[in-house]
Amino acid sequence: MLNEILEEKGVKGLWSGTVPSLILVSNPIIQFAAYDYLKRLVLSSQSKKQLRGREAFVLGAVAKLLATVLTYPLQLAQVRL
Repeated sequence: MLNEILEEKGVKGLWSGTVPSLILVSNPIIQFAAYDYLKRLVLSSQSKKQLRGREAFVLGAVAKLLATVLTYPLQLAQVRL
């Protein structure tokens, strides 16, 4: 398979999806940062030390949604390479 790619697309073909893949590593970073920010915001507004299970679930879902919305165009670009 490696030889086929080299023959058809050259060395550039081997590395064609690398940059978008490296950028997509930012998805979990964005998710974690968004969750942490939202968590601190909720805890400080309610003067609590811990989130309830439902709150943590909703904040995690919102954080994942944000990360996905921000990185989805990169996922499309990677697939089309």
